[in-house]
Amino acid sequence: MLPAYRPGDRVLVRRATVPERGGVVVVEQPSTERRAWDLPPAGLGSTRQPVTERRWLVKRVAATAGDTWLTEAGGTERVPPGHLLLLGDNAAVSFDSRQMGPFPVDRVLGAVWRRL
Repeated sequence: MLPAYRPGDRVLVRRATVPERGGVVVVEQPSTERRAWDLPPAGLGSTRQPVTERRWLVKRVAATAGDTWLTEAGGTERVPPGHLLLLGDNAAVSFDSRQMGPFPVDRVLGAVWRRL
């Protein structure tokens, strides 16, 4: 998320809030090889899963459920219900919806409120 956020930055997160387009969220990192998650969701609505044993990413919300987006193949698709299209600010090195597709909302820890 350079230049807005740098590796090692700490952020305050509001867990009950998912921002609209342009907002920033903390989302659980999926396995980059399988493009899936190994553990049950620990994001919004989850109170039983520990969050400290997960890897987290900071991403910007590019589209919400029902919005259309341009796919890598040049077509358009709608973001499905319960999902967000998330993009990193540094496209050249970001693992985000360009590779993964829409992220499930239950993998979002919450909205970034401020950087510390």
